[in-house]
Amino acid sequence: MFGWLKKKAANEQKKLLFQVSGASQYLKSDFELHSNAAIAARMQHMEDENRRIWLLATAGEKLPPTDLQLLLSMNKELRSLFRQSTLGRFHQFDNQFKPILGWEEYYRNTPPISN
Repeated sequence: MFGWLKKKAANEQKKLLFQVSGASQYLKSDFELHSNAAIAARMQHMEDENRRIWLLATAGEKLPPTDLQLLLSMNKELRSLFRQSTLGRFHQFDNQFKPILGWEEYYRNTPPISN
């Protein structure tokens, strides 16, 4: 009955995982370039956590609420740091970290996530 709701939730999780991955990689490089090792290390930690959650999600594991909350908080922190970066002064986060072919194509071609 609510299959569309589960699909929407799974797609939102895929979107968070994609954005956290791209933004943390970009910001790690940006802050390493500007000699801010503390933030670069934080970005590496986010990459590692994102990878761990992605592996759980694509292995068919239901993500615990703590991991979902972690994804949301990392996304929020990355958005804030992106606004402070060189690129963030000229581009919006959502436009910068999106799949080339668009979200719908990305959702269709990535492994399913359990809800």
